[in-house]
Amino acid sequence: MVPFAPSETQVLKNYYEVPEEILEDGEDLTSWAREASARKGKKKAPAGKKR
Repeated sequence: MVPFAPSETQVLKNYYEVPEEILEDGEDLTSWAREASARKGKKKAPAGKKR
């Protein structure tokens, strides 16, 4: 999967296009969307303080 590129000069590294085969299957798309939504709010733990 490659990062979403709205134009030839701009690439959005935090956004990815949904693969075409997922878009063609309603059940796969529903599963994909639920998983993406569940991951949306999860963030990595902050790094410890530097000394």
